[in-house]
Amino acid sequence: MNTTGAAQWDLADLVAGVAVFDEEIKRVKTELSRVVSAIMTLSPTMDEQDFAKIVASVESLETRYAKLSGYAELSVATNQQDEAARLLQTKIRDLAVLHAESLRPLWRWIKGLPVDGVATLDEVNAKRLFTAAPKVTYVLSRMRELAKYTLSEAEERIVTAKDMIAMSALTDLRTNIETEQTYTVRPKGRRSRTYTTQSELTRLTQGPDSAMRRAAYDALFDVYKKNLTKYTLIYQAVVKDWDTEAKRRGYATPISMMNMYNDLSDKSIQALLAVVQRERGVFQEFFRLKAKILGVSHFSRYDLYAPVAKADGYETYPQALSTVFSTFAEFSPRFAAYAKRLIDDHHVDSHPRVGKQSGAFCMPTPPGSTPYVLLNYMGGSRDTLVVAHEFAHGVHDMYAEGQSILGHSAPLPLAETASTFGELLVFETLYRETKSAAIKKSLLVNRLSETYATVLRQAYFTLFEERAHEAIGSGATGEQLADLWYTTLTEQFDGAVTIPKIFRYEWAYIPHMVNTPFYCYAYSFGGLLTMSLYERYREDQAFAKASAGKGESFVSKIEAILAAGGAVNPRELLLSVGMDIESEAFWEGGFTLVKRWVRELAGLI
Repeated sequence: MNTTGAAQWDLADLVAGVAVFDEEIKRVKTELSRVVSAIMTLSPTMDEQDFAKIVASVESLETRYAKLSGYAELSVATNQQDEAARLLQTKIRDLAVLHAESLRPLWRWIKGLPVDGVATLDEVNAKRLFTAAPKVTYVLSRMRELAKYTLSEAEERIVTAKDMIAMSALTDLRTNIETEQTYTVRPKGRRSRTYTTQSELTRLTQGPDSAMRRAAYDALFDVYKKNLTKYTLIYQAVVKDWDTEAKRRGYATPISMMNMYNDLSDKSIQALLAVVQRERGVFQEFFRLKAKILGVSHFSRYDLYAPVAKADGYETYPQALSTVFSTFAEFSPRFAAYAKRLIDDHHVDSHPRVGKQSGAFCMPTPPGSTPYVLLNYMGGSRDTLVVAHEFAHGVHDMYAEGQSILGHSAPLPLAETASTFGELLVFETLYRETKSAAIKKSLLVNRLSETYATVLRQAYFTLFEERAHEAIGSGATGEQLADLWYTTLTEQFDGAVTIPKIFRYEWAYIPHMVNTPFYCYAYSFGGLLTMSLYERYREDQAFAKASAGKGESFVSKIEAILAAGGAVNPRELLLSVGMDIESEAFWEGGFTLVKRWVRELAGLI
């Protein structure tokens, strides 16, 4: 295994190269036409094996289509200025429309809805046929549950075209506006400087210079204030489009449409948000402790991500890999082996370079294939934890590789389970092994800051969205939305953090609310769920030591959750390990770990 230095990924496992990309598109179109022909042979009384063959042909098609799409997206990710890569992306978007249109009759038939030229599938025969495809029985049964939210075939065609063309254009427009923005930072008493990217500003807002942090935030949100009309028009259009579709489909509320997509009940999300609001005081206590560490009497929103140490001793990429792999192995040899496969198969692009997308992500691949991980490794414990997070995403996909591609990916809120768990494992390793009180303090501050951003901040994005959708329905302006956002900030910080007025315009800066309404609660869900699992794991480890390893290990239960992918209902899956996501008591348990960290931080000051 090569772990020495920077690595670039090899995309040949997806498509052999650009030269054969168009040939692969032709093969997908050929498979699509075969599926379309097979649809006309569907019958409620058909033989189970004939139905299983159609399912298998769809799985083959989806595997080839996913590899093509992945190749295009990953090609752009590492060279965003490459016109050839952009052309591949355009071709895939065109193919996506044909793909959706071709498969729609099949999904409608499975749902028990009318399809021209084919007899409608009744409930009795649906159960009979679905058992012939056991890996996707739940997925197909769930489609029938969603039938009541499905529009007529003509309406669904219009919605698909609208989303692919008009709404995609709106989100692309927002991205273009942001890309063209420049930011002039004017720290008091110093020369001003203009920046062209937000990543440069982010470094300043999280840097050690308080005056520079303030100037960077002011520069950032002043641009959104100046462009508020543009961002408001786009957001209003997205909200009205979402709410209109949700109402037309018959959902109780706008957020209900996302809940159903995530295979979650409204009750579970209401319980989650209620508990996060109620428990926000633990983060406010953290902010007061951080103010003491920084030596400031008034802790400002400008200081929220201020560092408390210059370095933490974890610097190189090989060191990060070594720490991640050894920590994963302590938890489970299988977990570690999957993580190492990412390196062995050359599916990691590790370091920043000109034209490469910023940030980090893991792109899933069809079952049996190794996922791809993009990093921009710069050194330090934070980047080590990013490696753990993204590698564990890949591990999650590999655990579920026994599932069908139709039920492979976990629903969004469960998709963060392995990643956050892996990150927690590595954090505890870094924290346990360091002997320096200063580094321990820095690690805790960084971990609590990340947890705030994942749990409390994301939950309040969702609370704002609920309020904003209602306000826009009543004709709210951009400034009124800014007032509404400021109210949510005041509520979540509750006097522990002073909030400069420029942060009123922060709402326009959040892309998730435009790209995918109500997406953000998935982070809160995944974060609290995983912290609960982690505490159960710690208790299990302690019990194992006391009882000489007797009893079933909780590790196997966590691995079973990961292996389920999206082939089991999330609530039923978690009930199997004694966790009820519709119970507020369960979500309160997720704060146990946060409270322990806050106590430990207080003890270091």
